[in-house]
Amino acid sequence: MRIDPLRPDSAYAEELRQTQYHDTPADRFDRRRSALSPGLPPAVPAAAPVTLTAARWGRMRRAFLRCAQDRALPAAVQDLMTAEAGRAVPGQPLTVRTPPGSHSPIAARPRELAGALVR
Repeated sequence: MRIDPLRPDSAYAEELRQTQYHDTPADRFDRRRSALSPGLPPAVPAAAPVTLTAARWGRMRRAFLRCAQDRALPAAVQDLMTAEAGRAVPGQPLTVRTPPGSHSPIAARPRELAGALVR
């Protein structure tokens, strides 16, 4: 789904807030909204192609934050993502943590997010 975060339509902005940032204070949402991209994937230029393999991907510690009140990715979708990641690299554990909150913990709960990432 592509988003248009700067669309000058207050109803659209509220729907975006309710879906992605429902637990974020309004002023923080406004700042975040202005920094969002219009649904384009992040591009990382690489000098050479990157080949992903189960051996390489599974070698690093991995964690998935399953946001408990995520309205953008329902729990069933998040569970499917973690199950598929586990099947892709069996024997290499994927740590799943379920912090409270919306799809965007970096906006609503930055300290809790930092704690979940470093433990």
